[in-house]
Amino acid sequence: MKLKYLYLVILGCVLSSCGTPKDINPADVAQIKDWLKQNEYHIKLTHANPQVTNAMQQVANSGVLALGNTANSISLMGSTSYVEMTNDSIIGYLPYYGERQVVNNLNSGGIEFNGIPKNYQVTFNEKKQTHQITFDIDQVESNENYQIRMEIFPNKKVYLNINSTQRRGISYDGYIQALEE
Repeated sequence: MKLKYLYLVILGCVLSSCGTPKDINPADVAQIKDWLKQNEYHIKLTHANPQVTNAMQQVANSGVLALGNTANSISLMGSTSYVEMTNDSIIGYLPYYGERQVVNNLNSGGIEFNGIPKNYQVTFNEKKQTHQITFDIDQVESNENYQIRMEIFPNKKVYLNINSTQRRGISYDGYIQALEE
């Protein structure tokens, strides 16, 4: 009898944890839609998530990373890491942690872009209430190209993924907010 009761409790817990989130605020979703429609938004990045390679693991094991950081999650708090859209131009400054396959510009180790993106698309997933943004853009002062994909969640959190023609891919976590005047 006790075993049957235990199974029912576990089944109830599992079933209650399934389903769609009930805490989606329609006002936040509408606000995000408005920012994206006007092409006026600022994304502040809080964490970098590099691909864990042997080299990145060696860096993590050496003790060089700050306390709380790991080979696959590095805090960006206190740094200027952002993506900003104004009208038809997009500006980005993101620190890069990972391996480069091709080195042709040693002026900056980070990912920097400023210009009009190519293939810019915004889509909305009605079921999940999320926005997806994809575009291609070139590195400032080099021939490197980035394919960028962002997913914006109803709680204003952002997941950003970057693939490069010269570096290993990296992703970032952050949040979207109104463009400051």
